[in-house]
Amino acid sequence: MEREQHLEQTPFAYLIGLEKAILNFAKGMPVHQTSIDNWVGVSFLTGDKVLLISLEEVVEIMRVPQLAPVPGVKPWLRGMATSRGELFAVTDFSGFLTQKISLLTHESRILVIHNADEYVGILVDRVLGLQRIANKNIKKAKTEIGSSLAPFITNAFIHDEGEIPIIDSKPLILDHRFNDISLREDELSEFEG
Repeated sequence: MEREQHLEQTPFAYLIGLEKAILNFAKGMPVHQTSIDNWVGVSFLTGDKVLLISLEEVVEIMRVPQLAPVPGVKPWLRGMATSRGELFAVTDFSGFLTQKISLLTHESRILVIHNADEYVGILVDRVLGLQRIANKNIKKAKTEIGSSLAPFITNAFIHDEGEIPIIDSKPLILDHRFNDISLREDELSEFEG
């Protein structure tokens, strides 16, 4: 009789009945709750520094494609790239911070960051992986950070061996130096690489 009833039901009515049965069964199940909130970020190497950036800020991590060169710009603006229909500039993060242009290797990666209405590619020497960190271990950065990096550091991951600075992409993207990409004649000697 029950099988005949199923044949008379529409597929939608059958699914509604199935959902009700599952929910009734699930009422007696224990609820799994986690009491620890975690911050998730991408750890990466740029120059000799290990840094973190929030996973929420990173849209994509990509291998370095063939970049379209842009004439008349500072060497740390490595070129233009596209991904998922978006065109964006790729900045050599180490080159921007230190004026020493990074050597591209098979480990080099681009962190694609979406901020407001623009995409930006940050070239890093190596992505080390995702880090899930308990919020209690995220504090204001204590150690002295190089002056070129300091404006972009808000917090740090504090651990037994020290701390790893966390980059905030918003001040980076809004920074006048980051947006001043035109290469002037008097700047040619500043860059190494």
